[in-house]
Order: sequence, then structure tokens, then C-alpha cells
Amino acid sequence: MGATYNLVELSPLNASCALKVLRLSNLTRRARSQMMLCGFDLQAAANCGRAPIHRLSSDPLLEIFFTIYGPPESDDSMESGMTVFHLSQVCRSWRQLIHSRPHFWSRIDIDLRRRYLVPQVVYWLERAGMCPLTISIRCTDSLISRRICAAWHPVGEVLHGSMNRWARLRCELRLGYQIGAFFANFPTTLEALEYLEVSLVSEYDSPRTSPSSTASFSPARSRLPIFTIPFERPPTNARGVCVTFRDCMPAFAPSFQQAVSSFTLALSTNYRTQRIPLLLQSCPSLVDLFLDTPPKAPRLPLPISLSHVVHLRASLPTGLGMISALSFPSLENLSLYDINWDRSSAVVGFLMSVFQTCPSLSRVSISGSPYTPTHSEVPGDSMHIDQAPVVLPNVVEFRISSAPIVYPLLHRLGLPRVQVLELENLPFDITYKLTSTPAHLASLSLCQIGDPCQGFQCRTFPALASLRLDNAPNFLDTICAPELRCFTYKPSPMPLPLRPFVERSAPTLRSLDLEGVEAPDSDMIWCLERLPSLRSLRLARCSVSDAALRALAAARYSVAQESYVWLLPQLAFIELEDNAGITPPTVIRLLKSWNRRPALSAAGGIPSLVRGRLKFSTPEKFSEYKEIQSYGDFLTYPPNTYRDSPVPDYVSLNVSDSDLE
Repeated sequence: MGATYNLVELSPLNASCALKVLRLSNLTRRARSQMMLCGFDLQAAANCGRAPIHRLSSDPLLEIFFTIYGPPESDDSMESGMTVFHLSQVCRSWRQLIHSRPHFWSRIDIDLRRRYLVPQVVYWLERAGMCPLTISIRCTDSLISRRICAAWHPVGEVLHGSMNRWARLRCELRLGYQIGAFFANFPTTLEALEYLEVSLVSEYDSPRTSPSSTASFSPARSRLPIFTIPFERPPTNARGVCVTFRDCMPAFAPSFQQAVSSFTLALSTNYRTQRIPLLLQSCPSLVDLFLDTPPKAPRLPLPISLSHVVHLRASLPTGLGMISALSFPSLENLSLYDINWDRSSAVVGFLMSVFQTCPSLSRVSISGSPYTPTHSEVPGDSMHIDQAPVVLPNVVEFRISSAPIVYPLLHRLGLPRVQVLELENLPFDITYKLTSTPAHLASLSLCQIGDPCQGFQCRTFPALASLRLDNAPNFLDTICAPELRCFTYKPSPMPLPLRPFVERSAPTLRSLDLEGVEAPDSDMIWCLERLPSLRSLRLARCSVSDAALRALAAARYSVAQESYVWLLPQLAFIELEDNAGITPPTVIRLLKSWNRRPALSAAGGIPSLVRGRLKFSTPEKFSEYKEIQSYGDFLTYPPNTYRDSPVPDYVSLNVSDSDLE
């Protein structure tokens, strides 16, 4: 076994390396499992005399390489591209494998501070073939910017022949005079371009520059930089372009402006400008808008209508900002997050406006800074409950993590066709009202729900398939869900009424996840006997003891079926974590009983092969660990190798041979 790393105590660089090792370890384990499923004999390969590096066939190697390389939109594409390049230098077979796949050379990272840029770009282009290219250009050094700009010319000449295959272009530039000159070197037409990202780094952010010498260029002390994007878009190309700008604002050519379908603007400073709303209005194909810290609201006589925007996402740590000057009559998806509830009065007004003026609204997601209400916070007369209801007839997904300032609006809200409902930090009565039309509800998640102040009736949810309750006391008493498939329950101040719920609903559960539940073994066994379709069971920090496992370990004779039957005959995965009443010997007995298939072949309903994850509240002996691992893929670790680490054992960087089997 290798060493176990405490990622919390490592430096950021070492922690990053440790996580990469973990990722490769998991990939290796998955590759080995896939080969075993395909009948690949690892022991025979080990005895065949070949070097270890040549024992893997091309398919699992390619899977590992493709996972490391990642998709084109990956944020760490520059680093992963160089990683695959270094892997190609490990041995001849890996080199041939990687060099024969143009996909691995489709990302070209151009840092204009490097030497020998032209040979590197030529090397990549020769191997990329005709693949669509992702070009990443960085020019952030303030001390040698003039020389860097000059270095772009020979690189641009080499790239010129491939510009019709540029699919993604990322530019990270220093704030200053060279931006216009930099883009002037690009061709006017990029036919295949699908994604454009431009990020400006101020001289204040440069590691080689002192703040005192560059204060006049800091974004916090200047206007929002505006520069021209000279690209043209052929009228025959109907595919939209996604653009992202960080701490800068573009000016598009008319044909390119027509093609912009997704616009992302991220600002580190709360600017005030009227040009951004006008720019958005001039993009007639814009359907997806993402604003990270929107600039301050401009002084406009009337709101600007963005009639084609269907998806709106916004991060609002400083308030609503520019969004208050916009309207979205065709909006379907709304996502607001990082809301500062102390500055959210304008946000509530905006939500009311959207709910009343956007008839196509179908998905809503609202979350803000952490806020935990007391269980006694229930709206009173001051919440204007008697106002007219606000009905959202087409909303099918509604998610909100709320605060008291939003309670009046939520009390008026009606969701007659909602299918996915996730509520957090709400009083009990508002939660009960929002779930008052359960006909279409298929997924319900409740977190931090207040105590009920009065009695509430139980209702039947005929379509409910997934239920998650996290600190939602007594709400299970209001639910009857005969079609429930997945049930997750997290700790609550009140005991879990699981037995009455199972008796009332008779659900055909496939997955049961209980955490921090206090229930006697007799009730747990009674419930499991009535859940024969269960395929996944997780018990974490529960009061369950060895008695429940002993019931799982033995086949019982059923008079009704005239045969032996197992408790949970379809169980495929079990996770037991820190349950004080469960001991390793009983777990070993359970695993042993599940593996006595030949001897019990005459018995009916033998359970399928069960996998799992185990973590005991008390250290197990090394002999117990080895015996548990001999029964299958149970990720438990030897004593004293992880007890002092806050990292969960299944995140440990220890991966033994038995873990991979």
C-alpha cells in the first residue's frame, strides 16, 4: 500500500499533483476492470515476458489518454495537451499511438513569451491533420509587450493556412495598447469559429509589475475597456457563435454580430455603462445570456427588450445591476445565484416581473448567500398573503434557496405543472403550499424546512419517483408516494417515521439512502422485507446494528412462495459508513453468505453479485480487511492508514491490487 495524503495540509501545487495521481489511479482501476470483463488475463500478460509498459492494449490506453486530454471545452486544455505530449515520449508504442490520433494535437497553446514558438506550432499542425482546432493565445507580460506583439507575426503566418479550421479561440491579453494591434493581425473571416473567449489581465495583476507603477491601468480605476473584434461571418454559415469576455467589452463587425447566439460577460468590478445593453440588443440571434457580476444599471428611459433571449444566467453578489434595465419576453430558463439577500429587494421585484411577463418560463433556479431560517419563521400578516396568486402554468422545474424577503412572493406562487421541485430554507407552510399540486411532481428535494405550526393532511403524489429530505422534520408524514423509486433522508431533529411511510405508500423502491437515522432494528428489518426491489442501500451513522445484517445474511423459507427467499434479492450495491452497531465479523458473515452460490443453488431468489463501500466506526483488524477484500470491490482500507486523515477513505490515494479486482 502506498502513502495516504492529507490533501488539506498539502500546498495547492502538491494537492493538485496528488489529485492528478488519484485520477490516474481511478482510470487504471477502471481500465483493469474493463479488461477483466472482456476476458483479458492479466496474470497471463504478466507472465508473457513483455515489459510492463507494453501489457496494456491500445483500447484501454486510448481511454486513459482521452480522459486525460478531456473535451475541447475543458478549462485545463492547455495543461492537458502538454500532458499527452509528455506521455507520447514515454515509449515507442505510446508515441505511435498518440501521434496516430490527430485529436490529441487539436489544441495549440501559444504563449508569446516562449522561445521557439514557430517550430512548436508547426509540430502540432502537422499532427493535427484536418481536425477542428482549439487555439489558446496568451500575452500577459507587461515588460516585454512590444517584443511579444512582434513575435506574433511569424506565428500568425504559420497559422494562416489553418484558420479555416479554428473552432475555438481563447485569448488572454494584458490590458494596454497592444489589444487593437493584436487583433488586427487576424484574418477577417473565420468560417468554422464556434467559440471565442477574450480575457483581459490588468498590469496590476502582472506578477512582474508593482501596484504603484500601474495603478492607472487597474480595472478598478478605469472604464470598461472596449476594443474591436474584426471577424466577419459568412452569411451561408447558420451556426451560432458563443462568446465570452472577461473585464472587457467587444465591438463586433455587423456580420459577426448577427451570428452571436451565446454571450457571457464576467466583470471583476462593478462598472456603469450604457453600451452593454445596446450591444446585447444588436445581437438578434442571442438566445443564451450569462452575466457574472453585472455592471451597474445604466440610466435609460425604458427597459431594453432582448426578445430572443431564452436562457438567462446571472451571478448577483452586488445586486441586480444592469439586469434591471432589460426585459426578456421570450425567457424560458432563469438561473440567478450568489444573490446577496441583504441587497435583494430589487431581485424580488425582478422575479415578480419575470413571473408575470414571461409566459414561456419553464425552468427557474434561484440561490443566494447561505441563510438558515429558524424553524419558527412563518410568514404573518405583514407578508401580504391575501394578495392575488401568481401562477406559473408552464414551469416544470423550480429550485430555490430562499430568505424571508422572498416569502411573500412564494406564498402567492402556484406551480400546477411542476415536475422537479427543490426547496431550501423555507417555512413548513410555504413548502406545503408549493407542493399542493402533486399530480405531475416526479422529483422532490427539501432541505432546511421549518417545523409545522399546525396539523397538515397527508396527500398522495402519484408520479413521485425521487424524494430527498434533509432536515425537513415531519414532512414525510404528509406524503404518500406509491411510485417512489429513490429515497434519501438526511439527519433531522425528529425521528424518521420510515415504517409508517412504507406501510402507507408500499413503494417499489430501487434506492434507499439513510443518514443519521434513529430506528430500531425491528423496524428496519420490517421495512426491508417490504422493499424486495431495492438495488442500492446506503446506511451512514445510523442506529442499525448487526441484527439487521444477520437478517440479510440468511435465506428464509416463505410459506406463501413455498421456497427459500432472501431479504433484498435484487440488491446490487450496499454502503455502510460509520454505523456504531455494525462490526466487521458480521459484515464478513454477510459477504460469505452472498458468495455461497453453488451450495445454495437450489434456493430461490439468490441475490445477484453485490458490490459496495464499507467504513467502520471502529478500526478493523488487518485480517478482517483482507477477508472483506477477498469477496469483491469493497473500498475499505487497512487500519491505521487513514484514521488520522480527514479525507474519506475512498478518496485516499492508496490503491492496492485487491482494490482493482
